[in-house]
Amino acid sequence: MNHPVGTHIIVDLNQINKQVFESFDLIKFDQYVKEVLASNSITLINTMTNDFGSPGAFTVLYLLAESHLSLHTWPEHGYVALDLFTCGQTPNTQRAVEQLIEYFSPLSIQIKTIIRG
Repeated sequence: MNHPVGTHIIVDLNQINKQVFESFDLIKFDQYVKEVLASNSITLINTMTNDFGSPGAFTVLYLLAESHLSLHTWPEHGYVALDLFTCGQTPNTQRAVEQLIEYFSPLSIQIKTIIRG
């Protein structure tokens, strides 16, 4: 394949204040993510969530017309793994990631961007 088919952004959010997790509301977060996706012209198809029962411990997967978004949290480590893959010419992938990062206010961020294809 000689041309890129999409952008895959992998983000490690570290040193998140435990109060973010303690006050976490998965329903409100889900609404926030849906607003972020819509405002960045990313099309949501379906959502799957799993709440692990302790404050802020969850996994959420968003199936997108453009591919997928996943978030996995480890409150005990102050860590969130975020993964957003969009195919085609989705211009606002980076902006969507920045808005999701803002939600957690991490002190440390590692971002890897992979051009797929």
